[in-house]
Amino acid sequence: MGERKRLKMTQASVHKEPGQVTGIIWRGPTDLQTYAALKSYAAATDQSVAAAAKQLIQLSLANQLNK
Repeated sequence: MGERKRLKMTQASVHKEPGQVTGIIWRGPTDLQTYAALKSYAAATDQSVAAAAKQLIQLSLANQLNK
């Protein structure tokens, strides 16, 4: 594969929409327990994991900022 084609493929794979941020990396047992709890919460509230994470971050920040 040529260098130019490889560069185009790399650029396409890292393209993000406006407002999109890099995903969270879950490593180790504590992180995996947290992810499992998040996934369970998302299922219980009929949301995607991403939507549930965003909701919980917004609520947590609002609570912290209003102390």
